[in-house]
Amino acid sequence: MKIRVTDTNNEDQISIRTRSSEYSFRVTNPSICKGLLSGGALGHEQREVFLAGTIFPSRSRSLTSEWAELETGGCAVFLMAGESLDRLTTSVISEITCCWSRPTSSAEEIHRLADAGPGNDQLYYHER
Repeated sequence: MKIRVTDTNNEDQISIRTRSSEYSFRVTNPSICKGLLSGGALGHEQREVFLAGTIFPSRSRSLTSEWAELETGGCAVFLMAGESLDRLTTSVISEITCCWSRPTSSAEEIHRLADAGPGNDQLYYHER
């Protein structure tokens, strides 16, 4: 399962589950993969972050996916501004859930809306 953050909208909520943690990433600027991250080592504190990409430690070389993607089977890498540039790397992602704040105009999104039925203010897309 992959989610391309640049295809999301402002205020979309992405839940990232690993073996031992759950993170919440609320997209604030999808064009630059910026959002607010909480959970895991951050606890309830929300930090402004940029998604740097996904790394795959199980592959022969530590390859990265495209910088804008979150993908199961890899580890998400987030960059956080502070007194210095901090990096948070999750453990291996086992599940990604996205709550779309509003639909996009993509054909894939329209298909999901049609499957979800009428009257849905939010669309939940979930895949393991």
